[in-house]
Amino acid sequence: MPQLLVASPERSLQPKIDFFKSKGFSTSDICKTIVNNPLILIRSVQVQIAPAFDFFDDMFPSRDKLIKAVMRNSSILYDFKIYVEPNIKLLREAGVPISHVIRLIEYCPRQLKANPKRFKEVLQEIKEMKFDPFKFQFVVAIYVNVTVGKSSLARRKGIYRKWGWTDGNIFAAFRNHPWCLVISDDKIEAMMDYLVNGLGYSASSISSNPWVLSMSLKRRIIPRGSVILVLQSKGLGRKLGLGTIFRCNEKIFLDKFIFRHEKEADDLLKLYQANLGKEQVHKRKECND
Repeated sequence: MPQLLVASPERSLQPKIDFFKSKGFSTSDICKTIVNNPLILIRSVQVQIAPAFDFFDDMFPSRDKLIKAVMRNSSILYDFKIYVEPNIKLLREAGVPISHVIRLIEYCPRQLKANPKRFKEVLQEIKEMKFDPFKFQFVVAIYVNVTVGKSSLARRKGIYRKWGWTDGNIFAAFRNHPWCLVISDDKIEAMMDYLVNGLGYSASSISSNPWVLSMSLKRRIIPRGSVILVLQSKGLGRKLGLGTIFRCNEKIFLDKFIFRHEKEADDLLKLYQANLGKEQVHKRKECND
């Protein structure tokens, strides 16, 4: 960033500090904003930063929320007229509620800096998939399509097909859980291998529950799956749905699948601990406290 090396502190830094202070930023907030994105220092307060901030100030329910969003990624305050404002306008014209637009600004602002022409194309694709603009999944689907390149999307769909998903399965899974196409190729392969070959679930059952693919293989799927396999080998467990095993919190899982089986509880707990990589999992009494 050679521009920063020759920038004048009085001309580049002080105006930003004065502006942000006038809007309620603390000294710590200003430091974090600049550290997270030093390029803000070479942007004009009058031409870019102030107009964008005022636009968002009218949109956000509170100044504090806006300050936090700017601290995360102050790039939303520049090139605003070229990218961000046109893309927000496209979202609003599509019927996306302002609350969903704000969440996108808060957590995924870079997607709003996509080329408006490309953004409009993605928006049209999502509409054609019959996503409901009133639901946040609509915004998530846009995020996925803008973030993940076309070649990566095609490659990941190919991996799912290799594991037996039909185009209909892929379409339904994406509508249900768009994040299934953000997951890395290696993780898709590892998750499908363990769920299909390790636990015996069908490809179609996984496509009906695509949320499971976003979970941690090492921290949730394998530790819980290993317990279920032992129970089934001892005739103590029947085939259960993915949600029953993997969606419940740890307390419920321990109570339902480990502590309930008193004779096997100690061995099951040790197995669970070993796969989880924890030295100790809370005992039943501690879980119920």
